[in-house]
Parts: sequence; structure tokens; C-alpha cells
Amino acid sequence: MRKQNIFLVFLVVQIAVCNATLSIDSQSVVVDMANQNALFTLVFNRTPDFYTLDEYDRQSDGFAYYIDFDCNPLWQGSNFVETIISGGEIHAYGQIPFRNESGTSSDPTSGGWGEIRALVPYQLDEATLTFTANLEQIGDIDGQFGYALHLGEYGATTDWLYVPCVPEPATLLLFGIGALLLRGRRRV
Repeated sequence: MRKQNIFLVFLVVQIAVCNATLSIDSQSVVVDMANQNALFTLVFNRTPDFYTLDEYDRQSDGFAYYIDFDCNPLWQGSNFVETIISGGEIHAYGQIPFRNESGTSSDPTSGGWGEIRALVPYQLDEATLTFTANLEQIGDIDGQFGYALHLGEYGATTDWLYVPCVPEPATLLLFGIGALLLRGRRRV
């Protein structure tokens, strides 16, 4: 009887973990100006399901980055968005669509956003998703951009965060100071 109870508790815990609402444990975007690309990393609280759809063709788990090239401190409506990285469409393409903010698309998965500018491959290792995009695919050439990151399950928001600027201005200042110090040392 005791073994059955332990098994039952284990089973209930496993079901609860599998059905947990998708959320972000950690995330980062690292810009590499030398190679003109950005590495995106998302660590979820569980392995996401990008291929199960509901009766309205909404993906079980999805994410979207709303990219703002200007690093605006205040985001007002959709005026800030220049590119949408649409993880909610992985089921349709097997890759991550990068969409234009404006324009019309005849694509039924567009969600009202513009045409696809790029399809970017991704890697999913259990709960960690990574992908690398060149700055041209993102639509940004100087490597500085802000973003809002949205998570959803079947179209309902489960998590949301805002990063005003990548790289952060303080990080840029530190790089600048370091470069000046190195340059000064070479002259000595």
C-alpha cells in the first residue's frame, strides 16, 4: 500500500510539472557587432510545446519578441514595434519567422502583422531555446535595440517582460572606458 501511495504522489507531481504554465526562468540577448548578429537565449520553466494546436489553430506554447530599434523608454501601443520575432508560428514553418511590423500579409498565421522578412532556425534543448539572427534579419544595423518579450499559451498571455536596450547603455560605457584604457596602455 505504501509503494502505491508513493507512486501516486510521484504521478501527481509529474502531471503538475507537465501542465505548469509556461514562464521565463531567464533570458538574454547578446549582440556580437564583429559578426553582425545577436544570440537569443530563453530558458523556460519547462520544455515548451510548439506543435500542439487548439481548435482555433493557436499554438500550445508561443513567444514573441517585439523589437524597438530606438531603445525608447516608453512603449506606447504598437508604435514602437519595428520587427516581430514570432515564436507562435513555429508550428507552421519549423523555424522562427521574423516579420515586418507593418504591411499586409496573406499568410493565415501572420496575426495581422506584416510579411516575413526571414525564417530563422532554432535549437531547443529541453527547456532552453536558442537562436542566432544577423542584425539585417532583425532589421537593426547599429546593434542597439529594446524589446518586449511575450509568452502565451493558446493565445493567452502567461508572462511578459521589457528590456529597454541591448546592450544596456551602462555596458556600452564600460566597453568604451575599457577600450580607452587599453588604447592608453599601448601608447606607453
